[in-house]
Amino acid sequence: MAQELDLTLLETAALDEGSGPRGRYSTFEFTLRLSPEIHARIARLEGTIRSSADLDFEDVQAFSTYLHETVHWWQHVGSTFGLIFSLTYPAETHANYGHLKRLGDLIGHKKSIRRLVEQLEGPRSPETPAGLANIILNNQFDFEAYRRLVFS
Repeated sequence: MAQELDLTLLETAALDEGSGPRGRYSTFEFTLRLSPEIHARIARLEGTIRSSADLDFEDVQAFSTYLHETVHWWQHVGSTFGLIFSLTYPAETHANYGHLKRLGDLIGHKKSIRRLVEQLEGPRSPETPAGLANIILNNQFDFEAYRRLVFS
């Protein structure tokens, strides 16, 4: 008798509570995400060698999702473009770290920097809270504009 096909692991269902596919590679966040169900199935399979007879179809579907998203990751990281693109995130962090630290020392840790820029008054020199917040925000927008430009 043929095994009934369970398509739930292949459908566009939630990663977390109804918010996307079972697996996803995000170029802009440089992340591979899998749903908790896929993680649980793969975790059960790790660490041992198994024959195909030991796997049910849902296990194969889960591993297929993992493999599919991993191929996307390798396609990205395996290219010069992908490597440079992925390095923009640590570069952005490096560019803003000192400014964020100084801003935090001056006024404490606040969210959101964008709202802070809109609310702070006074001179916008690099030594003032308004100026530091402005630099941080401009850096973030510059990096994001670069990523969107080169990606398109």
